[in-house]
Amino acid sequence: MTLFQTSNPSDEAMDEVLRALPTRVSEDMNEALIQPFTSEEVTLAISQMHPYKSLSLDGMSLVFYQKYWHIVGPEVIAYVLDFLNHGQLDTNINYTFIVIVPKCESPKSMSHLRPISLCHITYKIA
Repeated sequence: MTLFQTSNPSDEAMDEVLRALPTRVSEDMNEALIQPFTSEEVTLAISQMHPYKSLSLDGMSLVFYQKYWHIVGPEVIAYVLDFLNHGQLDTNINYTFIVIVPKCESPKSMSHLRPISLCHITYKIA
């Protein structure tokens, strides 16, 4: 057998290889990692995002969500947690517009342009 040959190792062979590797994630670490995401984590993530960094498809920036979190927060949290904990993503939210923004007054080449992506804020959070 060579390194450049395709093989289909048996489960026993894979177990033998895995047993030889040092454990990097302890049982306690693994238990913490598999816990469901919480609303507190979503709220913390939103509070740590830059409020004016990028716009959404509808022109809204994150500052709107941060300022009116007491109104929109529960719905955003429910959406994000549904995705993070259950893998449910609304296909309507997974759209991104690519916009070309000039870097200078009169762009003459592609190097004078900057592409940016506009996607939904809830998609960015999730």
